[in-house]
Amino acid sequence: MPTLFTVNQSPQNFDDRLLKIMTEKDAIVLIENGVLHSCQDEFFKLFTHAKITSNNPKIYVIDSDLSLRGLQRSIYPEIKHISYADFVELCLQFDNVTAW
Repeated sequence: MPTLFTVNQSPQNFDDRLLKIMTEKDAIVLIENGVLHSCQDEFFKLFTHAKITSNNPKIYVIDSDLSLRGLQRSIYPEIKHISYADFVELCLQFDNVTAW
């Protein structure tokens, strides 16, 4: 069953066990302070090490949360920028939505 994981914690509070349990059908949405991960080399390296391909983006970031933190874009083009309306639509595509 595919799961959409939401990450709202800043990088210093991130539990990388999430990346060890994810499957290729799962995805991550970075929200609130979690958007700071989109500018972190370590997070992206861990994510790509989890064998998730960049052909089909599996990491999403909320644009408005980036803007509120003074950030404009993720440093990685593989991270797809979405709105909160897109986030709601994305939630409907997964069997489970889990806050991490």
